[in-house]
Amino acid sequence: MSGQLSSSAGGAAASVAAGCSLRESRGSGTGEQGSSGSGSGGQFGGRGGGGGGFAHHDGGLAVFSWGRGEDGQLGIGDTSDQDEPTYVDALRGVGVSQIACGSGHTVVLTTDGEVYTWGRGDDGRLGHGDNGWKYVPRIAQSLVGQVIVQVTCGSYHTAAVASNGDLYTWGGGMYGKLGHGNESGHSTPRRVEGLVGLAVSQIACGARHTAVITSTGAVYTW
Repeated sequence: MSGQLSSSAGGAAASVAAGCSLRESRGSGTGEQGSSGSGSGGQFGGRGGGGGGFAHHDGGLAVFSWGRGEDGQLGIGDTSDQDEPTYVDALRGVGVSQIACGSGHTVVLTTDGEVYTWGRGDDGRLGHGDNGWKYVPRIAQSLVGQVIVQVTCGSYHTAAVASNGDLYTWGGGMYGKLGHGNESGHSTPRRVEGLVGLAVSQIACGARHTAVITSTGAVYTW
């Protein structure tokens, strides 16, 4: 339900290579697109920002990634592109149950309910308390102790659902897509207070909006 296209491979990619930080901005100039539900990402990789996939692994699933790597979104320790599936060795021994790809970052959920993210870090979309890029998977420390049951991400934000139905979001807050009642961004996961008690059962993130289904079948969007 995620896996948004990134900025076009022309000027945007060149700007990143030159050291310019591309951040969330209003308007359509970035060329980003949201979820289409047509296989552009979700659990099997994103077209624009690199790909990801699964293979069976003891206690869970192993992760392979491929495609564009300039933001470290492939999780293999560098920014190289890969034209065939490459094993993410940093997750060796970690059982993975779900993966989602944003435009320049990746998030996985483990069989133990822990969350790892890596790739492009501006807007705080990785959830590590800073805006730095991470080239290998890194656990979201502020969610340790929570049992997470679902993860997803948009181009600039990331979301996770806990076993009690609470929703956590982080990253760029423009257009209010984090659900915290404002457009502020957050570099660590923050619970969406407006949904407390409603038990979120499913979550999807577009490039600039978010939608959930609750346990009663109600749909909320923002």
